[in-house]
Amino acid sequence: MEVIHQPQPQEAAWQVMKLVSDGKAEIAMKGKVETSDFLRAALNKELGYEQAACLPTVGCVEIPGFDRLILYQRRGAWWSLLI
Repeated sequence: MEVIHQPQPQEAAWQVMKLVSDGKAEIAMKGKVETSDFLRAALNKELGYEQAACLPTVGCVEIPGFDRLILYQRRGAWWSLLI
């Protein structure tokens, strides 16, 4: 895994979407970037996501003493665990 430091939130959102678009990354994580900046980059026509049918929301939590990360996603009003 490679961590790329980008102090400008809008540029960070653009950079991660470019990496996904180029096949150099498999997933984009939002982190502390504003949702509007993240979605603006994700739906940018230059990156090929303007017709995205579904943008899933997935969260990840770490529980002390548990031996793995817990992923969860929202489906309508329900949350499902992906362990």
